[in-house]
Amino acid sequence: MNEKNEKLNPSRQEKIFFIVGRGRSGTWLLQSILDHHPQICVAPEAVFMLTLYRKYRRIKHWTDKKNESLIKDLGEINRVNKWLKLDWIKFRKMLSELPSNSSFEERCKLVYKNYAEKMGKKNLSLLGDKMPTYSLFLEELCEIIPQAIFIHMIRDPRDTVISYKKVHFDLNNTVVLAQRWCVYNRYILSFKQKNPQRFITLKYEDFLHNPEKQLRRLCVFMNLPYDTRMLEFHKKPRNILVWNEDIASPIQIQKAYKWNHHMERNEAKLVDYTCRGLAEKFGYEVSDHKIPFYLKIWVKLGKLVGWISIKLERGCFRLPFRLQVKIVNKLDPLL
Repeated sequence: MNEKNEKLNPSRQEKIFFIVGRGRSGTWLLQSILDHHPQICVAPEAVFMLTLYRKYRRIKHWTDKKNESLIKDLGEINRVNKWLKLDWIKFRKMLSELPSNSSFEERCKLVYKNYAEKMGKKNLSLLGDKMPTYSLFLEELCEIIPQAIFIHMIRDPRDTVISYKKVHFDLNNTVVLAQRWCVYNRYILSFKQKNPQRFITLKYEDFLHNPEKQLRRLCVFMNLPYDTRMLEFHKKPRNILVWNEDIASPIQIQKAYKWNHHMERNEAKLVDYTCRGLAEKFGYEVSDHKIPFYLKIWVKLGKLVGWISIKLERGCFRLPFRLQVKIVNKLDPLL
């Protein structure tokens, strides 16, 4: 895909973008890098839009009471308090200045703008958000933000499986993790087929090998000038956690294809067997070795568990707000 075809139509004036893709695919790294562009501010896994979506999306007339209800509900979401740390006094004032007939979209944008101001960023061209779970809710995001655009991060499924096994916030089973990689990316590809102009796809391995080239592609896509400060992201990292501490170091090319040295052969075969068609579609070489019948049964069971886990994940954000936020906060790895 060449840069000319990836460039957005300036007349559309997109203001919000989302970094999507299966977790452990370099989404934290990209979030941190883009956040160091002077015209971009990227919120870290805010998730509030999905949590508030069903309660507030249909409101056409906003009263002071409804604005206060929105403020109260935002304050109950753990991610908002832990990472966004909004200036509530300023946010309330910003809400009061919106016309009563303005949309839920405008209120969501105010959350991002409030966060950007706290980060000392002004005169921005783009506001962003990074959250792997958004991959399962692209239609909902576009209903909220009609002009939203997406950066789709891809990483070798074997490396994502290895990476997830080092953390505590997903299912620790090779086939289940491989199946979740497949389902996340299939959701994205399905939506991308209908809306190709909204997407740019970035392979993690390509990014590690030539970050400047890939960042220039992204800047063309987003109609922004390339800025060298993006690659100095590690000098002033934010939101460092145990599982994303690499953002405090320069880009490490050895992170690509770690599975070659750190994954057992039989485990790699299971991932290959589970992800073969989709992995090859993204340009990853996988083995075509056959596996014993008993392992095929194991793969089928793992795929079923992975599929059920996705259904539960999507179902959570369809629950009433109080129950939904209770579950989301309870499962939040930040706690």
